[in-house]
Amino acid sequence: MPCSLKTLWVVSILEKAKLDNQVYDDPLFNQVETYSYYIEMSDAKKEEAMSKKVLTVDDSPSVRKMVEFSLKSKGYAMGAAGDGQEALELMASDPFDAIILDVNMPNMNGLEFLEKIKSVDNFAAIPVIMLTTEGQDEDRDKAMALGATAYIVKPFKPTQLLKLLAEIL
Repeated sequence: MPCSLKTLWVVSILEKAKLDNQVYDDPLFNQVETYSYYIEMSDAKKEEAMSKKVLTVDDSPSVRKMVEFSLKSKGYAMGAAGDGQEALELMASDPFDAIILDVNMPNMNGLEFLEKIKSVDNFAAIPVIMLTTEGQDEDRDKAMALGATAYIVKPFKPTQLLKLLAEIL
């Protein structure tokens, strides 16, 4: 069947995990069923994405892997950290164009991390997308008040994240 999309991407996270011989014990990852999605992206948008670097900060290895796989499939360069402290260390030596951030993490949670980076001139303008299981209005309001650009509640669809990144970068 002919496709009118300029670029067609089919991604199956769980099939990729099987190919990598990786086992994910994270309950959130196990909720995700094998799926494919299609996204239209012009050649200009692909080139633009390829010049952008995104940092994922989440204590769940499976969520980091899912985000990384989804964004790399669109040409984004990636960095990953398991908590806010590790992310600050990465940011000290490596510039990022956007951050995808969980709230509940050890050592330094996402809100503490967000507050720190928004108070530093070099980092204040970096867009931050919260990607968390915390779905209460008060959690979202607090993150937005601290400077988050957007707030997505897990589980999420990679297409939602990709569209949002395309809009803010």
